[in-house]
Amino acid sequence: MNLIFAGLSAQSVADLVMGFSGVTGIVFLVVILFFGYYGTSSLLRLKKEQALFPNRLMYPNYCPHDECIDPEGYIRFIFPRLAVLSASMLLSGLTLLLSYFIPGIRSLGLSLGLYVVPLAVYLYYSASLKKAAKIYW
Repeated sequence: MNLIFAGLSAQSVADLVMGFSGVTGIVFLVVILFFGYYGTSSLLRLKKEQALFPNRLMYPNYCPHDECIDPEGYIRFIFPRLAVLSASMLLSGLTLLLSYFIPGIRSLGLSLGLYVVPLAVYLYYSASLKKAAKIYW
């Protein structure tokens, strides 16, 4: 049975499946855009300074930046991973924002992808931070 003919749009079905609707979806959008912005600004600062600085996103839990054994190695390790994380968050957030204003681009696959891809990339990034804690601290 086609869900659109049953009175449900693709976005409504995605909201039902993922549990995001109304305020929850907007909060998710704001969080994901902020996350992408913070990661991008951290990348730009890291590229400019070529030194570690206090940042809650770049370091494993409870690992102070000034106790890093090999700062240059850690910068080479974290830079591409942080770039992927930031880009995926920004692209997902901007696409989600666009889908609110252009209902014609909404589809179930797009909606699920906009929630699943950032989560998968974040989990990959978290695993990378755990690996970095063992190597660089």
